[in-house]
Amino acid sequence: MIKLLSPSELTFDLPNSGRLRLRMSNGKTYEPITCVALFPLSRPQGYIAISVQQNGATEEIGIIQDLSELPLEQRSLVEQELQLHYFCPRILNIHKITSKYGVDQWQVETDRGEKQFVVQDAKENVTIRDDGLIVITDFDGCRYQIRDYRQLPWPARMRLEQALL
Repeated sequence: MIKLLSPSELTFDLPNSGRLRLRMSNGKTYEPITCVALFPLSRPQGYIAISVQQNGATEEIGIIQDLSELPLEQRSLVEQELQLHYFCPRILNIHKITSKYGVDQWQVETDRGEKQFVVQDAKENVTIRDDGLIVITDFDGCRYQIRDYRQLPWPARMRLEQALL
């Protein structure tokens, strides 16, 4: 059964351990907790599952329906925890895509700087949604995203279309 957590009953903090802790208004404390976005691409700020590891098993505490209902400092702590699990640089420009033997070498500019990565079998490792979102999984399992490929600079869009068509 899914348990929705009321933001007014939650207090998050970072104790000396450096791992996120949750204190409930009923007096229960969970530490260290893990936060996972159930819909990381379509609703990154909504439906956040909170769980804790106890005795080698994962226990789900509940789900926060909307992070915006948390006070700013509380929301910031949860967002920091989420970033640990969802490192997914955003591609801003594509400088070059070269293909050889079914393997594509990408040279891109991301919101985290210049990157080069290899994609094997683009049909299996590139997801394109109707709203323009593209998620690319490289050879090492790292993910990159293009929020809306239609917003890329024209030369980058041409390179992308040539590589994926």
